[in-house]
Amino acid sequence: MELKDKLKQLRKEKGLSQAQLAELLFVSRSTVAKWENGLGLPNPESMERLEQEFEISKEDIATSEPETVIVEKNRRLRRFGETAVILGVIVAVVVMCLLPFWIEEYGYGLTPEMSAGIWADRPYIGIDEYRFYYFRDTVVGENDQEIENHCMLVHLCPVKKHFWGYTVEDVPCYRVFDGNERVAILHSLKGKEGYYYNFIEATFDDDFQIKDYFFDVEQVYVNGFDSWLTDGFDLEGGELCGTQMGFFFISSEPVQWFHIGEVELYVDTDFVGNYD
Repeated sequence: MELKDKLKQLRKEKGLSQAQLAELLFVSRSTVAKWENGLGLPNPESMERLEQEFEISKEDIATSEPETVIVEKNRRLRRFGETAVILGVIVAVVVMCLLPFWIEEYGYGLTPEMSAGIWADRPYIGIDEYRFYYFRDTVVGENDQEIENHCMLVHLCPVKKHFWGYTVEDVPCYRVFDGNERVAILHSLKGKEGYYYNFIEATFDDDFQIKDYFFDVEQVYVNGFDSWLTDGFDLEGGELCGTQMGFFFISSEPVQWFHIGEVELYVDTDFVGNYD
């Protein structure tokens, strides 16, 4: 029986763990583990303590395996470890070189800003697992003064949290009609909590004017008849939603139609696509 097997047997017969034996011998637990795996031999001082602890002679615990064999095992183990480290460094360098292209191609990043890319300096609405970066336009009023148009959403960049970073995600969009006239695009995305995040992107008419009812929107009424506008009764059905930034609101159900003031707008729910 080799020393490694003898040592393990003696230790177990005495009910000691590797850590407990190591403490008695004033060595580390990993040193005892190396002995029991045949990857090393106790030095004379440790061998003497073993003889005393187990009350046996050196001949009873000595190994028949030449020390040169054990040395060669350790050399091979070190060589394997060095090779693994070199391969790990090579893989890390390759990943670091490819990571910028990966982020650009697939929209992944270690932070929201990395995923947002050129949008990172834009304002955003952060809610649930998303950051919604957005870009608003301005209109020019009298005397060539720019008037901030809270409802003129020009473009949207949603960034969704990923298991190791963030990723850019497309948002379905639907055409919005006032009667037979298309007046807006509704971007709508369902979050993990089940709510729908809705962004109103106003469009221009033939004279490049935005409909008046898209200015300074503070609330919209979703999927129901807004009876209080006409007869003073309470709201019937549907859902009253406050807006943020003049173009963003959250609803508990998908939007099929909605009111802005007294204007009822219909959503073409059969149309799903990118920006139109």
